[in-house]
Amino acid sequence: MQRNLSLKGLRIFATAVRLGSFQKAAEELRLTPSAISHQIRALEEELGRSLFTRGPRRIAPTADALSFHAEIREALQIIDEAAARLAERTSRAVLTVHSTPSFAFQTLLPHLPDFTAAHPEIDLRFSASQNPADLVRDQVDIDIRYSRHVPRSEGVVDILEETVSPLVSPALNNRLGPIRAPTDLLRFPRIHSVLCLVQWLDWQGPAGVMFSDEPGVRFDRSFMSIAAACDGVGVALESDLLAAGELRSGSLIAPLSGTGIRISGHRIVARPPRVDAPEVRSFLAFIRSVLPAETTPT
Repeated sequence: MQRNLSLKGLRIFATAVRLGSFQKAAEELRLTPSAISHQIRALEEELGRSLFTRGPRRIAPTADALSFHAEIREALQIIDEAAARLAERTSRAVLTVHSTPSFAFQTLLPHLPDFTAAHPEIDLRFSASQNPADLVRDQVDIDIRYSRHVPRSEGVVDILEETVSPLVSPALNNRLGPIRAPTDLLRFPRIHSVLCLVQWLDWQGPAGVMFSDEPGVRFDRSFMSIAAACDGVGVALESDLLAAGELRSGSLIAPLSGTGIRISGHRIVARPPRVDAPEVRSFLAFIRSVLPAETTPT
């Protein structure tokens, strides 16, 4: 037979068993001893058996009570934890963002304090890897991807254009240069960004120069190539989107204007059921606000 036991009564019962006293249970739960006794009586009537032996100055749980308490204790804990999680969700919006490492490091992280300060109500969960996230399985709200593949239209919010061109530190340019023509790069060590969609072999033909196959420094992350170029390791063939901060500060320059290759490699994808959520809209607006002015969504 189904019983509609009072959750309040069960919680009072569990507290009384744990503390071994109606008085102490009343103090912990901020109730009167008579209210505790009344709830225990009602639970005993519902269950059809006594749960405590009562003496002049003390109470003691029966064997049935101890057994019952052991069985419901974990269930009460599960209910309390679920209620706490629900309360947290109602007070703070959870936003899960995944990105390629270089876009995260170069474009988003420098400005992230501005976003968190403006949106303290959002619980931001951030991860980065080169592989695209599975929006459904990983419960990711926004994913910033980088690939040549034309995506399905579903979920794609923006496709970002960027220009990949040779970038060099002013110090290295002055020491080995200056770089005025593509052939001037023959005097410079070259940095290879192995995951960049444009490689030196792609760039050299249209630029009218042919490089030898001498060894070079290779990085599997663009942010490392950009940092190495800033330190004067060599010339990096990199994106103006990812190197926007360094170009703006003058840590890097793009000496060969007009030789860059325009690509659409970065894509912002949102999980369709969440795309209109306020926290998702806020983060999409934040991404657009930190993009360099020449980088326009298509």
